[in-house]
Amino acid sequence: MGLLALSALLVAGTGFFLFAKAIPNLNVGQKKVHKDLQMMQEEVQEIFSDPVALDKSDLDILSYHIADFDRKKRFTKKVKGVITSIFEEPMVGFFYRRYNKTDGLLYAKTKNRSFYFWEKKGEARVVIDEQVLGSYRYDSGVLVGEQSGKMVAKLDKENPDRRPLIIQGREVASIQLVSAGDVLQRVFDFTASGLSTEEEAIIIALTVFEIVKQAANKG
Repeated sequence: MGLLALSALLVAGTGFFLFAKAIPNLNVGQKKVHKDLQMMQEEVQEIFSDPVALDKSDLDILSYHIADFDRKKRFTKKVKGVITSIFEEPMVGFFYRRYNKTDGLLYAKTKNRSFYFWEKKGEARVVIDEQVLGSYRYDSGVLVGEQSGKMVAKLDKENPDRRPLIIQGREVASIQLVSAGDVLQRVFDFTASGLSTEEEAIIIALTVFEIVKQAANKG
């Protein structure tokens, strides 16, 4: 049984419905979150046309480059764009909204998957399609499983040269630190062979979250 199957909370309905059910202790009204997420999905759909696949065989061409980048900051921070391959092909469309100092919402979409993140007090609740994966404690890089409450994966942020990603004791990928000005730099300098579907999904989820947060925090 895979990692997602072990930690998932499966509920009948769409990923949107499941995500709303998965958000604990909202400081923002659920109706507002529903409305915002619907808007975010629509806006991502508008800018994310003809995407190429992002899966285990294509991880090595994912880049830090963000096309159609738009950042607004008035009462709340809003960031959207399309993460491309090193060939500038669309691979991930995203929209991130920061409500206040503790709450944020990120929707991201690849050709075959949808990712939802509810950010609150140093953690991001992660839903992939219709599965609640768990909580990502992004300061420490630790992903805690939904049902087990135990560490499933860790992105090592203490390494000065790269960010090894460990899933259940195995290094499955290594994220390069972006070089200043080199936006078409590859994200990964290593991905393991024989990745499972679950490992692939976790790698993409955590990496996309980190890229978007890095882009949102600039400027």
